[in-house]
Amino acid sequence: MGKQRRVKNRKPWVSNSQSPQGLAAHRSRRTHALDNLRTFLTALVIVHHTAIPYGGVGSWKIRSRCFPEESVVLVVFNVLNQTFFMGLFFFLSGYFTRVQISKSNVPGSTLFYSRVWRLLLPAILYTVLVMPTLDAIVHMSGYNPLEGQTSLWEVYVSSWSQIRGIQGQVWYLALVVPFDTAVILLSQIFDKGANQFLASTFNHKRLLISSAWTTSILSSFAIRIVYPVGYIWSPLGLQLAYLPQYILAYTSGNFASISDDYFILDPLRSGVRKPLKRLVSAVIFCLASLAMLTALQEKFLGINSEELMSLTRGGFNVPALMYAAWNEMGFALVGFSLLAVFLRYCDTPWLLCGAWLPRYSYAAFLIHPLVSLVVELVVESVMDCGRDGCCLYGMWVWAGPVILTLVVGLGNVFASWIAAWAVISRIPYIGTII
Repeated sequence: MGKQRRVKNRKPWVSNSQSPQGLAAHRSRRTHALDNLRTFLTALVIVHHTAIPYGGVGSWKIRSRCFPEESVVLVVFNVLNQTFFMGLFFFLSGYFTRVQISKSNVPGSTLFYSRVWRLLLPAILYTVLVMPTLDAIVHMSGYNPLEGQTSLWEVYVSSWSQIRGIQGQVWYLALVVPFDTAVILLSQIFDKGANQFLASTFNHKRLLISSAWTTSILSSFAIRIVYPVGYIWSPLGLQLAYLPQYILAYTSGNFASISDDYFILDPLRSGVRKPLKRLVSAVIFCLASLAMLTALQEKFLGINSEELMSLTRGGFNVPALMYAAWNEMGFALVGFSLLAVFLRYCDTPWLLCGAWLPRYSYAAFLIHPLVSLVVELVVESVMDCGRDGCCLYGMWVWAGPVILTLVVGLGNVFASWIAAWAVISRIPYIGTII
């Protein structure tokens, strides 16, 4: 007999043989890979923020006096992170919200109030209490005292007077609330026929996926003509430049839960084979393409790196369009490859000294600015570079920012989880919120 042709058993996007009850039961199972991914992303956010005072790009309360204002390595690190890590956070939010909606015993009103209680309330409290406290810590340390303010009360009053909306990294929580609200309302109205409608829509899956990503790129570019990268929309503390990606990522997470296919909107199907190899290749390709685009645009446009960076932030120009496309490409390549790695290799509980680490990731996310700022101020005082700026020379000026980001960043991660464990374990009722 000749060789039999091997036929792949392709799973349909929505299995018609499964009852709604079966789908709900499947989605209600704990997926450790996604919990671990959320934990990893939280740790990455902490290291990402640690890089800023040592020469990265972004907003933070202090800048180290021991090094130049910018480190090329840390700027690239921050820019690459921006392509995928918040997108994955929104993917997970969309996924877990749909999981909760699929539980027939949870009414929509309960889900909505839980979002207000667990997301919006912490965001408001963070804005009102934590952000002024960060200013107070910097002021008390003498590192960058606020002019004309001598007492802590004056520092707090000054911070409160500048509040125009959500502040700090909790913009993510504030944005998830309207996303979740919209999905909860739509599920109450249309959920009975949602699976059939989406299944019929994805009969033209390739066209829809390409249209979704193209729309995200072009809408990001269009928004940046008016609201460039760095512009903060004060009510939610949000950079509108990245909003299209967050909408796409959240929608992808919702579809992933409905379809039982995590890569339903992945244009390259990163989860098919060899995810770790794909992740490494994706990172290398993104870095190489960034370097190539930078060199080509500087050459053909006849501009320097500072002028190019200014143009990439927004406006009706080629660099802004290229950056919008590259940013979405990074999410498609690195984001889904990282998801595939966790699904393949990290689907067991992450425990440390008997503690389940994902349980404290949300609290660590909220607490880490306080913890990180204190640690970084202590490091600055130990290094004692003085008010006149950099006092270090040679290779340390260039290698130091990277080394300190790694060492201090990992210390901040560890300290943030310890603080999160203490807050949840020792303060009554906090665990019911976060």
